[in-house]
Amino acid sequence: MKNLIYLLFLIPFSGISQTKELYDLAFSKNENFKLLKIMGDTIPKTFLIIDSTIVWQPKTFYLENVDLSDPKVVEEINQTEYHYYHSLYLFSDKTLDLLIEDTEKKKLSEKAKLISSRKNKIQGRNYITIKKFDEKGFYFLASEPLYSTNEKFAFLYIVAKRKSIFLDKDWDEYFAKFTIMFQKSDKEKWEQIGIKAHFIN
Repeated sequence: MKNLIYLLFLIPFSGISQTKELYDLAFSKNENFKLLKIMGDTIPKTFLIIDSTIVWQPKTFYLENVDLSDPKVVEEINQTEYHYYHSLYLFSDKTLDLLIEDTEKKKLSEKAKLISSRKNKIQGRNYITIKKFDEKGFYFLASEPLYSTNEKFAFLYIVAKRKSIFLDKDWDEYFAKFTIMFQKSDKEKWEQIGIKAHFIN
């Protein structure tokens, strides 16, 4: 009985520990957020994250009814500026694409549909969750991690918003989105292996 109680306690603690490890990795690399400088802004020293997670976009992992094995389809997509393939689909990066089977991509997409928003209180060396943001500058929305079936890969979705004043009007705009992919090493440590960053215009 004591062993069962210990396991029930350990499972949620393990999940929190993994989430913090992935957040630590994501926010420790300024290189991940270099897109924030595209309009002359600076990368925050401390990332302020709203304390409710955002939901995943299923098209991050799988584009339904799009045959990416057909060169004509890919050519047509490349001529379409606002296709999800460019703005959202993680595996447009061929290096990452080769790591995940097509069947697993579909499973990840289905998992993404099931994840809802929840309270998220977490803190690291250079990030902290907050209830609301009332200043000028960048603040962030972040998902809970999503894991592959074999738990060898993990994914995190982060959105940057920016508050500003222009022509005496307050603006609160979506600025950029980042999908980060991690792989578990032989030493059971998470390592970042890729990122898709997209400026929202």
